Formats: sequence, structure tokens, C-alpha cells
Amino acid sequence: MEHRPESFTPAADESSRFFTETAGSSRRHSPAGSLMRRRGAGKGLQLFLCILAAAVFLGTAGCSDSDSDDLVLTDATWIAFQDGDGPWQELEIDPETPSFTPEVSDPDGRYGLAFVVARAAGDAEEKGYVQTITLQTTTADLPEIDFSSLLGSGEIPAEVTVPGEFDFGTWSHLYAGDENESVWSEETAVMLDPSFVPYDLVAALHTDGKYYPSKLVMKSLPGDLVSGDVWEVTIDFDADPDVQNLSGPYPIDLGGTVMHYGEVYLRTANNTLASLGRDDQDSETSFEYTALSDLPEGGMYLLELSIDLSESSSLLYFEGFSEAGNPDLAQNMPDSFDGEFAADTSTGYLLPGMTWEAEYPSAIAYAGVFRGTGGGIDYNATTLVTAGRQGAQSGLTMPDLRAAQGWHPLWSVPSDAVESYNSASVVLSSAAIQDFLLPSLTSLYLAYCPRLEDGDWIAAIANYRQAAGDPL
Repeated sequence: MEHRPESFTPAADESSRFFTETAGSSRRHSPAGSLMRRRGAGKGLQLFLCILAAAVFLGTAGCSDSDSDDLVLTDATWIAFQDGDGPWQELEIDPETPSFTPEVSDPDGRYGLAFVVARAAGDAEEKGYVQTITLQTTTADLPEIDFSSLLGSGEIPAEVTVPGEFDFGTWSHLYAGDENESVWSEETAVMLDPSFVPYDLVAALHTDGKYYPSKLVMKSLPGDLVSGDVWEVTIDFDADPDVQNLSGPYPIDLGGTVMHYGEVYLRTANNTLASLGRDDQDSETSFEYTALSDLPEGGMYLLELSIDLSESSSLLYFEGFSEAGNPDLAQNMPDSFDGEFAADTSTGYLLPGMTWEAEYPSAIAYAGVFRGTGGGIDYNATTLVTAGRQGAQSGLTMPDLRAAQGWHPLWSVPSDAVESYNSASVVLSSAAIQDFLLPSLTSLYLAYCPRLEDGDWIAAIANYRQAAGDPL
């Protein structure tokens, strides 16, 4: 069995219930995007905001608060806000003004957000589904949540062509925007539709079957384009004035530590992510990447590693760097987390949580996840608390939302639900949460690419328990 922590995200097949993805005949998802759907460690922050932003389009649904056994689960989306320890109030987000600044009277600036997506059973073979995510934080940690970046300012396609005499036997990739990638085909032209702007276009040429590119061309999006325009670009790796021959390869050596996955990216100023080298073979302890002679203005290298620490614990690690070479990981990379899944059923319903004993001075967030089935409904419940809100406490529990305005009884996880997966997670970083997440948290969603600066790192460790046969 492949051990992949979910930290505080649902599995890929579950998240796809809310977000659809399209791909043309000559297009496929980038390694960055597909990687994050294969593994979930450390991704609950952007998932929460991504789903929350989607609610702008889905709208909210009023639901009965009856306790009748005859209740039926229906499609619904629900968002709520809590000021300090006050009552949970249903919240509506205006798509015209998606920047949300919490109005908090709590003297410590504490507030909470809760989000539910419910889907009715499709037929006798398909269960109903309830996804619940709660975020408890402070205005000091997150003074504002800006959904405009998540919603994007309109798609601006790039029509990319290559010379007819181009050798299509080489391995070439095209990156634009968050997670769009195309493998060039013999039609010599492809169309990309990035989901946000601005973005950059990066074309990478691979030779001899190498995972790392030998040449790279980067084009910046013209500043006068608007939604609906098509940006026409021609790439010629032999004659283009913007072509760069990459140096290296350089090693990423883990000193004997076995990784599950490793990759180095170029992150451009507009947050386009382009792979410079990777390894997705189990039992490897090193891989290689190539580097630019000069980083573009605002650019950065980003290292990503996934490591199976044990049969039930995994680490996802990111580090930003600007000088090509082998980053010194030993002083940064955490190697353990003693957190355990803990559930409170005193209310008659299951409230997921977690406990831990050790102190984690570099922690920025903690989270617990429960996934299971009860009453013919699949439940996925995630609770996330930022370190500023958590303080010195060594345990957390999902808030009891049953008294919240608009809450539906079937959204509560029954105490006898059969568990299929749960986890306890800690997210650690060398920087404060605002320093790399920005006020909107979108740098962990757009391109799945945290905006780490030189030497900054972020890591998520998940301890998890998974039922046999449960697909992640």
C-alpha cells in the first residue's frame, strides 16, 4: 500500500466533486498539479479557501433544523462566521467584493469560519456526501481573506506555436498560469487557458529522456491583454532571443533519507511553476535538476519533497532558494510529530480533533481529519487551527456547529460513523503565516506554489490511520 498522508485535505476523488478540470487533446496537467492530487500532505489551507471561494458561485442553501428521522440529504453549500466564542452566523460572500475582512469584537481578535458542501445520493450505488471544514484563527494571523486571486480576473488563452521543422522526438513541456501544461504534438500549435492572470509562459526542452530540461524560454504576459484576448506566442529553441541554456545538472541529495517524491521548480514572478527536475521513483535518496544562469526578476527556485517517515506518518517539505546547488536540508527538515487523532462524542455526534505532547515552536497551524460513513452518508470533516489561535494548548476539537444558523442535522457526523481514515497534522515554517501565504492564502493554492523566499521553508507532518482498502 502506498502511504500518503491526507493531512487536512480530502482525497483527490472527493475534491473533484466540487471542481472540474478540462484538458484538450494536446494538454495534460502539470507535475505540480497532479502531484498535489496524488498526495494531500500540508494542503488543507489552500483547499479551505479554494472551496470557500467556490461557494461564491454555488450559493448558500437554507436547510431544515428538524430532528426528524425522515430527513433527506440535499445538495447545499453553507458558510458561517464566528466572532470569538459567539454564535455561528450564516455568511454570504458577495462575488463583486470577494475580499473578506472579518469584523471582530473579540478582544483577542479570535474568529472562525466554517464551510459545508453536501451532495445528495445519486442512486442506490452512490452515497450522499458531506464535506465540513472549520478554520479557527485570529486577525493577527489572518487579518483578511482575499478571494479575488482565487476567482481570477478572467482567462486569457495563449496560442503557442513551434516551427514546423521542430524535432518532435524530444520531450518538451509548456507551462502557463497555475497548473496548465501541454505536451507539444505534431499539430505544432496548442492553446492554453490559464485560470488566472497575470501569468508567465515557460517552455522547457528536455533531451535524452532526462527529467530535467536542457533549454528554457520564458515569456511574460503582455500588460494590455484583457479577458477574451488570445496571446499568440511562437517558441523556437534554436533562434528565440529569450532562450536560455540551463546549467547543471545539480544534485538534491538527502544524505541517505529515502523520498517518495522530489521536484525542483522555477517559480516566476507571476507564480507560474515550471519543473526543472524531479524523481517519482520509490526508494530514491537523490535526484537532479538544472538551473538558469540568471533568475528572472521576482523568480525563485522551489524544492518539494515527500518522505514516508513510517508506515503511518509522512512529511511534505518545501524550501525556497536562489543559488543553484544542494540546499542544506538537515538543519530545517523536521523528522517527527507525536500528534494523535482524538474524537469527542460527548454531544452524541463525532467532533474530530487531535492531541500532541511536544512543543513545536515553528508551528503555524494544526489540523485533524476524519473520514468515514454513517447512516448511508460519506463524511469528511476537517478542523484547522492557526498557531496564534491555538496558543499553548496541546489539543483541538472541531467546533460543535449544530446550533449554528442554517445548520442541517444530517451534516453532523454520527457518533457511530465507521472510520475509514483519520489524521493528525502539524504545519511548521521558518516564516510567519502571513509572510509567505499573503493575506489571501492563495500562494498555497495558485500553482500549489508557496511564495517562499530564499532559505524559507514550510513542512507538514501527518500521522494517520487508514482502513484497509480505503482509497486515498
